Amino acid sequence: MSTVDDAIRRAYNELGERRFAGICGAYLKGDAWFEEHIPACSRQEEVELRNICPIYVCAQQRNVEHCGACPEFPCQLLLLFTALLIWLWQSIGRGWALRTLAVAALAVLLLLTFRTSLRASFQNGDIPVEMAVYTQSSPDIPIIYREIEQISMWKTGGKDLNIWIDGASGFAWPWAWYLRDYKNVGYPNLDSPGAPPMADVVLVHANNVEKMRPLLGAYTEGKRYRHRWWFPEVYRELNPQKLWGSLGDGSQWADWVRYFVNRELPASLGPSPLGSEDGYVFFRKDLPVRP
Repeated sequence: MSTVDDAIRRAYNELGERRFAGICGAYLKGDAWFEEHIPACSRQEEVELRNICPIYVCAQQRNVEHCGACPEFPCQLLLLFTALLIWLWQSIGRGWALRTLAVAALAVLLLLTFRTSLRASFQNGDIPVEMAVYTQSSPDIPIIYREIEQISMWKTGGKDLNIWIDGASGFAWPWAWYLRDYKNVGYPNLDSPGAPPMADVVLVHANNVEKMRPLLGAYTEGKRYRHRWWFPEVYRELNPQKLWGSLGDGSQWADWVRYFVNRELPASLGPSPLGSEDGYVFFRKDLPVRP
C-alpha cells in the first residue's frame, strides 16, 4: 500500500466523524467522492492534497483550524456558501440544487450589474476606479475652467481672455471643448519655449514646467492639477502562475471582494493608486481676481 493510502487510512481511523469535515466548512458524509478519497483536511500535510486546495493553504497561513475561525472576509462568505450548497444537495437533490444555485447566482450578478451601472454612470463617471471609465479627464479640469470663466468676466466682460495651453501630449483636449467659445486661445508647444508668454492664463504640461518657469516671473507660483488619469495597470503583470498562486491568499480574496463590491482599490497600491498626467496652471499677478 502506498504512503498516501496509509495516511488516508490513519486519518479515517483516528478522526472519526471529523474526517468528513473540510476546512472550508463543508460536511460531506455520504458524498461518494469524499468517502472514497477521504481528504480529511487536518491531515492534508500528509496526503498532499494541499497542492490542490488553496483554502487549506490560506487557513495554514493564518493559523486557523477552519475558515469559520478566521476574521478575514470573505472566508465567512465561503463557509455560508458551502453550507448552503450541502443543504441544497441533500435536501432537494443534485439537479434542483444546481438549478437553484444557478438562478441565485444570476440574480446576484444582475443586482451587481445594475448597481455597478448606476455607480459608473452617476458616481464615478470621471473617476477611473471603474475599468469601464479607464482613462478620463479629471475633475480638476472643470474647476479650473470655472476659475478662468470668472477671471474672464472680471477682466473682459465676456470670453475674450487671452489663454495659452501647452500643445504637448495632447493637452489641447478637452480644453478645446471647454474653451470653444473663447476667442483668444492658443495651443503652442511649450517644450522649447522662447519668449515669455503673452497671455493672461498659461496651462503647462508637467514635463515642461521647469523649462517655462524662468519665463513666468509675471505669473503666480502655479498650481498643479491632474489633467487626465487612469485605472492602475497592475494587471499587466498578471500571468497564470501569479493568478493561481493568489487563489490561496485570503488577503487577495478580500481585496477582490472590496473592489468588485465597493470599488476600493487595494491598500498595497499606495495612497494614490490612480495613474495621471499632470499640468500646471499660471495666472498673471495683475489680474483683478485670482483663485
